[in-house]
Amino acid sequence: MKQKYNFLVECIRISFYSIMSRKLRSFLTVVGIIIGISSVVMITSLGKTLQNTVFNSYLETMGGDFIWADVMGNNGGSINDEKYFITNQMLNDYEKEYADIVTPLIQLGKEMQGYVFEENPSDYGSVRIVGTSPAYAESYSISLLQGRFLTERDCDEERNTIVLSQETAQFCFNGDNPIGKNIYCKFSGRLIPFVIVGVYKYIDYDGSLTSSIEPRDCFIQAYASYSYLAKMMEIDIDRTSGHTEWQVDLKDGEALVDFAKKTEDFFNQFYAPSDGCFVSVNTTQESIDNINQVIEVITTIISAVAVISLFIGGVGVMNIMLINVSSRTKEIGIRKSLGASNNMIRIQFLMESIVLCTIGWGIGILLGILLSKVISFFLPSLLSSIIVNRNMGDVTLKFKVELDYVTIIISFIFSYILGMVFGYYPATKAARKNPVDALKAQ
Repeated sequence: MKQKYNFLVECIRISFYSIMSRKLRSFLTVVGIIIGISSVVMITSLGKTLQNTVFNSYLETMGGDFIWADVMGNNGGSINDEKYFITNQMLNDYEKEYADIVTPLIQLGKEMQGYVFEENPSDYGSVRIVGTSPAYAESYSISLLQGRFLTERDCDEERNTIVLSQETAQFCFNGDNPIGKNIYCKFSGRLIPFVIVGVYKYIDYDGSLTSSIEPRDCFIQAYASYSYLAKMMEIDIDRTSGHTEWQVDLKDGEALVDFAKKTEDFFNQFYAPSDGCFVSVNTTQESIDNINQVIEVITTIISAVAVISLFIGGVGVMNIMLINVSSRTKEIGIRKSLGASNNMIRIQFLMESIVLCTIGWGIGILLGILLSKVISFFLPSLLSSIIVNRNMGDVTLKFKVELDYVTIIISFIFSYILGMVFGYYPATKAARKNPVDALKAQ
């Protein structure tokens, strides 16, 4: 047993000596393996990072039990006819039915896009005013810097209160305290009056503000009561914008997907087949699963392409090993004349092939980790643009590169097998050489 161990150690030592004596040739041989391994490690690590980022960000920002309802046509498209939108009475009945589970609902009204100013139109800020209700602030983790958010009284009394971002407040008031001041929004040729009650911390998720040539022309979200916006835009206050969202506190043992189905059944009882529409309810978990499925498919496809370079690298290893066998024919003859068996010669060259692939694996792992770190600097803004939209709200990203250790282990095993497979033929060719002919070789 000890002799076999010493023999393997000696084979590894000889392999390293042979590889290091031909550094450049050995490196060029394993370039394909390095590229394949680094690509697979980078892609799978970034894929895992994206999945964990989406999950943790949704969970932290919106909570795991978040659902929203949309009125959809039977053809799968959105319904734009307000007479089919969910009514406030439906929502009130729903809250009563599930009072022990449902938290205050977020009312979403129409949006108003324009620019706001106090007195001087040159001191303006571009805004996208969202008509909503008080529950929005907690559900979407709105961080207030000054004042307060909207209240139920604001909505019930159709008050013209508004909550601006700190950037918009700076554009309009040049650092002065904006709380309690009047502001006007120019919309469709009219001036709509508002009173500022709060300033919130705006986060430039997609980089649109920082990349804008003129930041004040970038439309930044502001919040006003859905009832006041409905009044100003002359729409039916009794109906939502076709989209309503809220959080739920589920009972023990009840699944979010099951409750979402109950919610669908509840709202759909108000619609007749002749209406040509229905209420579709989605959950944060479904959104996370959908995004993760896309990430998994992309990761798998790109990884499969990267694996092809590993086989190309394996062919390179076989080629260099055949060259080694030819250039070391005399060495093989000497070893055989001293008593080395065919199996020992085969193991020696197989070990050299395996060591060569293992070195390529090691360099590929380090390069893959480095590339993952570099690319991670560019991913937050890209990821934000994918998962942040008007129906999902503002999601706070917690981005941290996470290595996929399973892939690293599998890639090591694959590299070992690669060395065995592509090194077997050259090693067998070396083992079959006639010692007399080998000693005559120049």
